[in-house]
Amino acid sequence: MTNKLVHLRLPALLIQKGKEVMETAGYANFQELVKDALRRMIEQAQRQRALTKIAELQGSVSERSSLTKKKREQVARNFAKNLDSQSELLRNAGL
Repeated sequence: MTNKLVHLRLPALLIQKGKEVMETAGYANFQELVKDALRRMIEQAQRQRALTKIAELQGSVSERSSLTKKKREQVARNFAKNLDSQSELLRNAGL
């Protein structure tokens, strides 16, 4: 996968705080910090969508019928596998 160049304008205070985190957390450079932060945000959004879907499938929405415990566990495992593989894809792509 090829990398794309992105230009950002960031407030000076955000850059300063980011550089402090970069130094204390051991990032090689500011770019690595930004890529890691973006990767984590993507993973968090995917995880939240999966948890919402699982809650719906578990029958927490009153109009839906409940699934069996075995089916709920199977759905949860499938979502977890998908999240893990998507996270791995992001890391392999350098994000």
